[in-house]
Amino acid sequence: MTAKKILYLLTVLFFFHACEFSDDYSDYSFPNVIEIASSKDALSFVYNHMSYISDVERYHKPDYWQLPEESYILETGDCEDYAIFFMYLLHEKLGIDSHFVLLAEKKNFMLGHALCFANNKYYDPSTNYSGSLDSLLERFSVKEIIPYDDVMNFLIYYHR
Repeated sequence: MTAKKILYLLTVLFFFHACEFSDDYSDYSFPNVIEIASSKDALSFVYNHMSYISDVERYHKPDYWQLPEESYILETGDCEDYAIFFMYLLHEKLGIDSHFVLLAEKKNFMLGHALCFANNKYYDPSTNYSGSLDSLLERFSVKEIIPYDDVMNFLIYYHR
């Protein structure tokens, strides 16, 4: 992550802590034909459906969090977009509660990663990984953990 991206993420984190979200957007959904039966199916679907592209390449911005619908249609995104789309599928298709996890690299605070926590397991849809966070904690520290509804409320607010 660049310095601009870190500044943006700090602004987002401040926003999450400073604002009280209403539940106006907790029922976010979009028309789709995605069929999954498990979190493993959702992880595989997101990993196979999307291709990684940085926000700078796609949007010419240091950071941009896509709505799940954008990720579905564009079939591209960065780690935040993979995680958010995966969380949407867990919520919408399986009724599973999840949390968005932001990580910061220990040796270089300017670099980071995003993934999801659900069912007592960490999921990284950008690498098709599920399991323990132990290997990532050698390189990263947990910066923020944000409930799904708060992420969606922020996205809807951000995109209006």
